[in-house]
Amino acid sequence: MSGVRHAICVLGCLALAGATATAATGPAANAPIYRADGARAGRELAETEARATLGELQLPPGASASAGEPAGDGGYLAPPIHEEQPALVSAHAWWVVPATPLQVLEYIHAHLPAQAGPFFLPTPLGSSDFDSISWPASAGEIAERELLLSVAQLPGGATGVLANARVLWMRPRMPIPPGARVLRVTYSDRLGAGTSEKHYKITAEKRIARVRSLINALPVERPSFQIESCPPSHQRLQLAFLPHRGAAPSAKAELYEVSCGGMMLTLHGDEQPPLQAPTLGMGAFAKLLGLPL
Repeated sequence: MSGVRHAICVLGCLALAGATATAATGPAANAPIYRADGARAGRELAETEARATLGELQLPPGASASAGEPAGDGGYLAPPIHEEQPALVSAHAWWVVPATPLQVLEYIHAHLPAQAGPFFLPTPLGSSDFDSISWPASAGEIAERELLLSVAQLPGGATGVLANARVLWMRPRMPIPPGARVLRVTYSDRLGAGTSEKHYKITAEKRIARVRSLINALPVERPSFQIESCPPSHQRLQLAFLPHRGAAPSAKAELYEVSCGGMMLTLHGDEQPPLQAPTLGMGAFAKLLGLPL
C-alpha cells in the first residue's frame, strides 16, 4: 500500500462574501467582508458544494454505491478523520467497482470533471493507493475544492473506492465596534534566548479610532490547500481595545511581522478569520500609534 503522497494544509480561514454573492462571483480580493447573518449561509453553501463535488466523480460502468466502508478493504477505506478547520467542509461516499484499482483510476483520469486536474497520473498499483483531483481557486464564496480518492482491492476482484470532497469556504468576519476608550499595546521581541517587552496605554479617542478603522479596512486571507512558506517571526504587536479602564477587552488584535504579513483578530472571545497585512509593518503601526517601538 502506498502512503499519502502529498501534504494538505489549510492556511487560514477567511471572510464570506455578501449575502447576494454566489460561488461564481465575489467582492474585490482586497476588501474586508462582513455579514449580518453570520456563518450559517456560507457554511450551508459549502456543504452543498461538497455534495455536488462528489456528484462530479465519474466511475467505470457497473459501479455501485456502498452505504459504508466496503468489507475486505483492510481498513484502507475507513471514514476520513474529522478535521477541526473553521473554513473546511467535507463530504464522503463509497463505491464498489468491478475493476482493478489501476483500471478505476485510469477511468477517472480519462473522465475528469470540467476544469479539474489530477494530482497524480495512474501508475502500477499494489492492493491499494491514494490519489486526488483538484479545481482552480475561485474568487467567490467557495475558495478552493478538491476530491481525495482512495482505492483498495476487495476479495473477489472488485475495487472499493472512497471519495472525500473537501471545500474551503469564506468565513465571515466582523468589524471592531466603536466605543473603545482605552487601547492597551504590548510589543514583544523574542530574538535569540532573550525577550524584550514594552507596554503602552493609549486613551486618545481619535488615535484609537484611526487604529480601529485601519484594522477594519484590512483585506482578508483566502484559505488554500497549498502550503505557503513564511519565515518565523520574532516580533509581536498585541492590541487590546477596552470600553473603559479596568474592563475586559472587547477586541484583541495581534500583528505578526513576517514577509507574508498577517493579523489575528478576536472579538468578544470569538476568533475572526485571519487578516492580510503585507504592507502594514511594526514601523507603520508605531507611527500611527505614536509609540517608540
